[in-house]
Amino acid sequence: DADAQTVINILAIRWDIEVFFEDIKDLLGSDHYQVMKAKAVVRLWTLINCLWFFLEEQRAALQELNPDKHITRGDVRRHLQREHQQRLLEWLYQQFQSGASPDKIYSQLAV
Repeated sequence: DADAQTVINILAIRWDIEVFFEDIKDLLGSDHYQVMKAKAVVRLWTLINCLWFFLEEQRAALQELNPDKHITRGDVRRHLQREHQQRLLEWLYQQFQSGASPDKIYSQLAV
């Protein structure tokens, strides 16, 4: 029989775990993977944790740049996606400016 404080502590930890699993499902797409072997589970969780810490590092950096705004990992993911799209468009622009043919660009992009 646990006292009230112990129950509250356990529920608080459980809530953090629930939020973590929901976030990795939504942000990292972990619900799309199904692994059966222990080695595969370890590899998947290693990758998920690396990605999670990467998002957290990026979130902290963005938070420093925007101290008045609450930055979430979802904000970070959207920011990184926009940044990636911008860099791709800049690269495409440079390729066309240098005279690269569409076929060469298709080949480089493996399209």
